Amino acid sequence: MAKKMKAGGIALLMLLSAVLIVGLVFGINYVLKQSALGGDGTTDPLQCPESTGILTVNAVNALNQGSAVTATYSCSIGGGVNSTAVTSGTTTFPVGSEVECLASASDYIDDTFSFVMSCGGKTISVPLYYSTSDNPSIRAKNDEGDYMADTSGAVVHSGTNQTAVSAG
Repeated sequence: MAKKMKAGGIALLMLLSAVLIVGLVFGINYVLKQSALGGDGTTDPLQCPESTGILTVNAVNALNQGSAVTATYSCSIGGGVNSTAVTSGTTTFPVGSEVECLASASDYIDDTFSFVMSCGGKTISVPLYYSTSDNPSIRAKNDEGDYMADTSGAVVHSGTNQTAVSAG
């Protein structure tokens, strides 16, 4: 009788092991399919459960990356002439669409960026260069590497100029 119980226990253990292995295989297969269907960055609209993705844009000062910039964004799909005003974190675009955008901020040089909308949305950081329009100035160097001076006569200067300028 003890032999029958021992054989029955082994059979039950083997049956539970087989169920566990089959469950594990199906579980792994399910997880792999779910990652292929969404949130993995695919741009194929047929592989994504959502038809659109949300655009999130973060403008930063290009020379001080920890400094946020308040910017406005407008985007168009596929190089079209109709642009859409974008509210970061709210505006959606179709998955797989080619999106071209313009980022604008007061006292910064505007910049463009483009991307293909992926499943799960897109987050982009846009570095903008500060350039105040209040009082712009330019400093030029001559061939010797010295800063050149203003020759207007109204400004006291070092007298360093560019000499022997040739075409081209």
